[in-house]
Amino acid sequence: MQVLTNTDDRLVIVHRPWAFGGLLVGAGLCMWVIAVWAPAEVDRLQQVLVAGCGTGLLACAWVFTPFTRTEFDRPRSSVTHTEIRLTGRRVQRFDLSDVLNAQVQSERPGEGGRLVRLSLRLRGGVLPLERISGPDDRRQVERLINEWLVQPR
Repeated sequence: MQVLTNTDDRLVIVHRPWAFGGLLVGAGLCMWVIAVWAPAEVDRLQQVLVAGCGTGLLACAWVFTPFTRTEFDRPRSSVTHTEIRLTGRRVQRFDLSDVLNAQVQSERPGEGGRLVRLSLRLRGGVLPLERISGPDDRRQVERLINEWLVQPR
């Protein structure tokens, strides 16, 4: 997660999971290449299974590793969260007053929270700012968002 802009009026945070997304896409494409160019003596069922596994990895990359951009805009009193994939964009807009705070969600709270992701707590629920949990510490970004939200207007 990276902070692009941090002013009194705007806060822009992006998440670009290049490494994990690239790993999933690379592994999925490799499995497809292996399935397509398999030697003639390889059973057709094995080729289909390998291609199916490759398709599953590509689907996981599409679902779990979109690039995200979250903009907090004080003059417009809005928060815009955009998920960017090869197939298009998904934009969600919220009123800034609906944002209660940022929070780090832990996948294993009983074990010290090894896998975490950053989310916004809204009046109507929770908005994950990233689709997949990871080992990186998000507390600094969480603190920055929460401090920005309580700044005098």
